[in-house]
Amino acid sequence: RLPWGDYVDAKKGTKVPILSNQWLAHVCREHGLVPPASTAEDNEECAAWEEKYGEQFPWVSAMRDWRKANRVIRLLETMKKRIRPEDSRMGFGIKYFGASTGRWTADSGWNSQNQNKDISFGVDLRGMIKAPEGKKLIIWDLSQIEPRTLAWLSNNTVFLKACLAGMSPYEAHARASMGWKGGVLKKEDPKMYALAKARILALGYGAGWEKFISMAAMYDADACFDEPVTPEQEAQFLDRLEYMAKRPKAVEKDKTLLAGFKEMLPEKRRIWVNSWIQVTDFRESNPEITGLWSRLEEDARTCIGKTYTIGLPSGRELAYRNVSSHGGLTAEVVKNGRWMRVRLYGGLLVENLVQATARDVFAEAKLRLSKTEYGDPILSVHDEGVQEVGLDVPVAPLLNIVRQVPDWIAGLPVDCEAIESNRYMK
Repeated sequence: RLPWGDYVDAKKGTKVPILSNQWLAHVCREHGLVPPASTAEDNEECAAWEEKYGEQFPWVSAMRDWRKANRVIRLLETMKKRIRPEDSRMGFGIKYFGASTGRWTADSGWNSQNQNKDISFGVDLRGMIKAPEGKKLIIWDLSQIEPRTLAWLSNNTVFLKACLAGMSPYEAHARASMGWKGGVLKKEDPKMYALAKARILALGYGAGWEKFISMAAMYDADACFDEPVTPEQEAQFLDRLEYMAKRPKAVEKDKTLLAGFKEMLPEKRRIWVNSWIQVTDFRESNPEITGLWSRLEEDARTCIGKTYTIGLPSGRELAYRNVSSHGGLTAEVVKNGRWMRVRLYGGLLVENLVQATARDVFAEAKLRLSKTEYGDPILSVHDEGVQEVGLDVPVAPLLNIVRQVPDWIAGLPVDCEAIESNRYMK
């Protein structure tokens, strides 16, 4: 699928790299095409290029497949090298408190925190991890822990009551913010359920309409972009783009978006306007969340030149060192054991607060399990644990242990799901 796949560089005497952006640009120009500025799957310009030319010229998707396939090969090779011949087990490393939120992060060349969920090129990477003879795996996770924690932290009592009564967080959101008045949402309207899930997971941390386009697709909720829009809605969105492009602090991207919207086909315009409608509706119908964004950002702005700290329900703190307003609000945070400067805004601060709190709930669940027959997990990934136990060990007691709510976050509707398997799976 790549015309330069067998080319040899005459000057160097070596084969041309498969992932050469230079050769991609070269063959694009040979065919009278402007090459895409990026080959990233979530890049808006690249997606537009593929939509227009991808079927006839599948070069970008081929490069992406090549990159993904090689990642699978590297992971398999890494795992194979680490298998101990005496017991067929594989060692790996993680960093305790590797992220600024306190989450564990990957270490030592095998990313335990970011494994393929699906079969890739015929390879089930998760399924390579299996229980030894006479054992099984119990794979458990804290169900929708982040939206539940966000509701607790933002004091959304209506949402919390619905979840405490056993309702799915996504249905609770649809009833509170999207006008759902029917029965079980997931069964009666799967499309709205997918959209509610995308809204609560993507928009709770301040994602804008551009990012929501790709994130909605990630949660199979992109059907919302097919909804018809009125001339009034399109005019309002255009007004917004013009306002952003004419600001004194406008960047080139703002001007590019405005020009692009004016020139694009109606089908593409509908996608942009619908995404903006969803983002606007979410923010207007969830004042508890947007209010929390504002409060944390305002607090951070009072700490210019100092360290801004956010107290967590568990008693520890998040720290943002050397807060600065030069060129925008920024601060230093710990990433992989060292301080790095990042941009601060309300959505990010809330995301950090939620993930740190959820991490502490998960950590206490792990500690409780370690004192029982379930022991320590052989693997944990953010809010998921994998226990290796005997074939006769039941699952129900584990669920009850994990569902215990720590005293410091009373009222949080903690829930847990678990499956038994001889192999690791999602």
